[in-house]
Amino acid sequence: DGIYTLDFSDSDQVCQSEPNLVQVVFEEACKYYQRRSLSSSQLTVEKLKKGGMFQAPVTLSSILGHSLDPKGKKLRGLPESYTKLLGTMQLELQNYQDLEFLKLHVVQASESEVKNYG
Repeated sequence: DGIYTLDFSDSDQVCQSEPNLVQVVFEEACKYYQRRSLSSSQLTVEKLKKGGMFQAPVTLSSILGHSLDPKGKKLRGLPESYTKLLGTMQLELQNYQDLEFLKLHVVQASESEVKNYG
């Protein structure tokens, strides 16, 4: 799919290039999302870092989670801004899932139950 995977090893040479590799993963994730997005606004790594634009939490979280942590290992060696971003995305994803759960219950609720909450 064109998505890169990072292998965090203990090699000094690899550790020096990790920030560049992480940047490539984020850029690739943005491009991948943009190709599949219905939104005309451009998603960039800078917009993600600033937190001013958060789109498609499930898709983006899945891409980044798989690419940066493919074997379920604890992320290490990531720059703080990326670690913070991934943490924020996980919180946003949880909020999104909670909202979807609530919407499902409202749709399945009877008319009288819905009126009780209004």
